[in-house]
Amino acid sequence: MPFANKDTKARRKLIFKLFDEEKSTIDINKGLRCESQKELDNNEEIVWKQFLYPIAKRNKIMYDLIVIKGKDLSWVARSIKARCENQTIS
Repeated sequence: MPFANKDTKARRKLIFKLFDEEKSTIDINKGLRCESQKELDNNEEIVWKQFLYPIAKRNKIMYDLIVIKGKDLSWVARSIKARCENQTIS
């Protein structure tokens, strides 16, 4: 059965779980293949490793938005920027 060429909730949850287990990229792609999911390419791996995974790991709300709802890095950046701009200085 060919892999699903989509960024699904199941795929994102598996990627997060495997990063949480500190698996290598080879192991992550092996896990994705076993579940008939699209493998991580180099760019996607960098985005997950450097941005999405650390943000989602530190914040439950961001976990839900990134992993469960599928918000991408540009959405995360806009959200963080908006929060910074909305903070009032007293």
